[in-house]
Amino acid sequence: MDWFQSLRADPGSIGALTVVKTAITVMCVAAVLWIGRQFGDRASGILAGLPVVTAPTLMWLATRDVPDFAIRAAVNVMSATAAYAFFALLYAHLCTKLRAVTCLAVALAVSLLVAALFVSIPASRMQTLIVALIVCAAIRWFMPEPMQGVRTPSVPAAAKPPLQIPIWAVAMNAGLVCGGIIYFSAYLPAHWVGMLASVPIIGATIAISAHQRLGVPQARRGLIGYVEGCGVKILFCFVFAETLRAQGLALATLYAIVACAVMVMLLNTRTFFRRANANDDRRYPSVGSPAGGYPRMANAPTPSTTSW
Repeated sequence: MDWFQSLRADPGSIGALTVVKTAITVMCVAAVLWIGRQFGDRASGILAGLPVVTAPTLMWLATRDVPDFAIRAAVNVMSATAAYAFFALLYAHLCTKLRAVTCLAVALAVSLLVAALFVSIPASRMQTLIVALIVCAAIRWFMPEPMQGVRTPSVPAAAKPPLQIPIWAVAMNAGLVCGGIIYFSAYLPAHWVGMLASVPIIGATIAISAHQRLGVPQARRGLIGYVEGCGVKILFCFVFAETLRAQGLALATLYAIVACAVMVMLLNTRTFFRRANANDDRRYPSVGSPAGGYPRMANAPTPSTTSW
């Protein structure tokens, strides 16, 4: 019985997996948003780029006795992840000109089109790794500086309160979207599974929440971290695909996680766990202080008006 027939013969397992993955995604998004409050938006952006949704999807595919399908999906995740890095580049350039929701829609639409193009190009695993990392490095190079093009608003920030959405509401919405993608991806070919498994659900949540909550500079810092996290995800998928057939699922996952940990440490030896307030005080000028005494940046809402 081929893979598609086995899935249709056991629909209950698909529903159970969808529920589990949805719950995991909700917790991951909430944790990433919380970490953004504690350790800065760049750190949460890096975490958003990591394979917190992709890794369980690939592991599940491998447990279905279809390692070839899981390997092909991992290679396509590498291609799609490089394409989704364009989401960060577009959002970072548009966020000084457009509203957060408009930036999100435009950046996601363009990155989805690029991802569909990338996954349709045949290439070996090594070729895909090299090209994907080069694309991520180039996008990181062209990312704007956090304060580039940011102007102090003529209207006081306190007069324009941001959308007040609790963390768990954002996390649950992201989880529901992810659950729908997981359920329908079970019936799609490998290149579509790879494309959908790496959609920047958490990255988009980080971008729009930081944009609404703190303004353009913090959103850009999170997006810079997201691009770096995409590079880590690409490495994870490469190691997973290279070792799955010979070493088995457990060791392949372990090797991929170790490779991710090493790359994250190289990227963030000194900056990953710095507190957000300390970074903001040093890097960005403030344009006044709210009643709580915290510095408020240009184009940023007053922290006391949010529910984050």
